Amino acid sequence: MLTQELLVDIHVRHQRFFECVLNIELDGRMQRSQDMLLKTSGMPAIKHFEDYDFKFASGVPRKRYAQGSIIVTSNLQFSQWSTAFADEQTLSMRR
Repeated sequence: MLTQELLVDIHVRHQRFFECVLNIELDGRMQRSQDMLLKTSGMPAIKHFEDYDFKFASGVPRKRYAQGSIIVTSNLQFSQWSTAFADEQTLSMRR
């Protein structure tokens, strides 16, 4: 015969299981929605600076963008900048 404590434990485990299943389903739906929006936008999924076509940057002299500095601004606090870049090596600061 099942005790009240055991029944409560089983009930809690079932709730956790269904919560996990629903979270997986929700994450999947969100990912499919993002994939569909990205696909219909016509934009590439990942953009790299190297892939940019500078022929259309008519106002910027070639030697400037090929060898010049790039200034990136952000509304993030400096301590959070590493979250906006691929890794710590990409991010460097000169004072």
